[in-house]
Amino acid sequence: MHLNVIPRHLPAFRILWDDLGTPHPACAAKVFGVNERTVRRWIAQDAAPGPVMVALWLLSRWGQHALVVEADRQAREYAGYVQALREDIERLERELARVLALNRTGAANAPLLHRMPLMWAISV
Repeated sequence: MHLNVIPRHLPAFRILWDDLGTPHPACAAKVFGVNERTVRRWIAQDAAPGPVMVALWLLSRWGQHALVVEADRQAREYAGYVQALREDIERLERELARVLALNRTGAANAPLLHRMPLMWAISV
């Protein structure tokens, strides 16, 4: 995931909190590794530290949607990359077939050497 998925301006704390179903402060405190009083203060002040706001946004429906869109974008990008690699393989296979056909001349100075067995593959 790229950081550009996270918007510069996040929704207000209360909007994100409500979108998550107003979780119990004790539960949120455990998730964020803070005291329950800290979460209650965030709720009372309708604000939380930036990293908490980002986490809340990522857990919200908007964050989840952004992650799905980003995953789809990446999947399409990689699928295009795979297709390009397949086309390269097909081109190289055609070129190899052409070069191997040149080796079938029967000449003493054939363009390709015959494959020699590997020394360690020979059983004694």
